Amino acid sequence: MIARVPSEEARPEARIMASQSGDVKLLKIPRTSLLDHARSTTIAFVERSIRMTELQSTTDPPNAVNSSSPPSGERSAAGVRWAIPILMVLGGLAGGAGSQLIFQVRELFRVAPERLGMPPYPPQIEREMLLCAIANHALGFGSLGLLLCGVLGLGLEALSGSPGAAFRSLLVGGISGLLCGAAGGAAAFLINEAFVVVPLDGLFKAILIHLPNWLLLALAIAIAATLLRQHRVPAAKLFVSAIVAAFFAALVYPLLGLLLFPAANSDRPIPFEMGLRLLCFAVGGAVLGLGAARWLRSPEPAA
Repeated sequence: MIARVPSEEARPEARIMASQSGDVKLLKIPRTSLLDHARSTTIAFVERSIRMTELQSTTDPPNAVNSSSPPSGERSAAGVRWAIPILMVLGGLAGGAGSQLIFQVRELFRVAPERLGMPPYPPQIEREMLLCAIANHALGFGSLGLLLCGVLGLGLEALSGSPGAAFRSLLVGGISGLLCGAAGGAAAFLINEAFVVVPLDGLFKAILIHLPNWLLLALAIAIAATLLRQHRVPAAKLFVSAIVAAFFAALVYPLLGLLLFPAANSDRPIPFEMGLRLLCFAVGGAVLGLGAARWLRSPEPAA
């Protein structure tokens, strides 16, 4: 409903002004100027209100129900701070569990005893025995890679603040770890067979045997991190750090084995002693977890 404006005679718009002589004069102000001023003030107020509403809608999240929950950036920063101990523990546990899988399947494929007879064996039997041993090492070390790379990939993505990508990283890391671990296990067995008749120091031989396995598993984790991570480290730096972690894992195990188990033989792909076997793969897994934790970056603060 539009209100009717009274006429100028009924409601004159005027302002009282005093002159220097003391006389009082009435100065009439046109009504159109007052209406224009009111209209311009109203329009400016409405436009300012609209701008403030649009600004608030862009800065405030639409579905922010629980204001007490920390922002995702703070959760990611907390994950980065705890990444080193968490991933080292996960890698150590996965490596220790993988060592038992390796030991359980070490003789899964073998030539039937009735076909063996007495040594020396025929060339065909020796070839079958060699293939069975390679298959056992490939299966065991592949199981280690599946478990270790899958767990580290899952933890790496979860700590970087990407829970949705964590399960994809579990899948990609597990598959790449399975393939790389199988190749590493076969390489470890062949290197051990090649140095059977070569007089070589046990410490150096242990490093040569286990280096291909840790190198391939570190590259498998690096591949999963490169494909799926949200806060990415440059690819060249990531793969160089993976190689360094693999060398460190291959070096730490024989040194600790020499100190803790001086009478045991650490220069074997699958150590016979349970303590030495756990030390080998748990320490290697923890070292790979340490290397993976260094790939995390703190999220950049919002501008």
